[in-house]
Amino acid sequence: MPSVELTLDVAAPADRVWAAVVDIERYPESMKNVRWVEIREQLGPDERRSGWSIVLKGSILEWEEREDLDHENRIMSFHQLSGDLDIFDGRWVVEEKGPELTAVSFHVRFEIGIP
Repeated sequence: MPSVELTLDVAAPADRVWAAVVDIERYPESMKNVRWVEIREQLGPDERRSGWSIVLKGSILEWEEREDLDHENRIMSFHQLSGDLDIFDGRWVVEEKGPELTAVSFHVRFEIGIP
C-alpha cells in the first residue's frame, strides 16, 4: 500500500504550529489543492468528523474522515470513513525542536482502489 511521509521545519513555537494544524477549516487559505473542509460533528473534546474536497492531478476527490486529537503530544490522527479512496489514513505530528523551531510531519497511507 502506498504511503507518503513529509517533514518540514517551521520557524514558530510548537503551540502556534499545533493550532494551525488542527484548524482544518482554514486549510483552503494556504493549500491551493484544498477546495473546502468542514467540521461536521464534534464527537468529544478530542474527536471530530470532517468532510473534505481536494483537487489531485486535475481530479476532485471527496471524503469524510474521523480525526482524533492528542493535544498533549500534538498528534492529529485521521481515518477515512467514506469517500473516493479505498483507504486513506494517517497523522500529523508537531514536535518542538526549540523555542522558535518546530518540526511538522505528515504521514499518510492510501489505496486508490484501481487494480
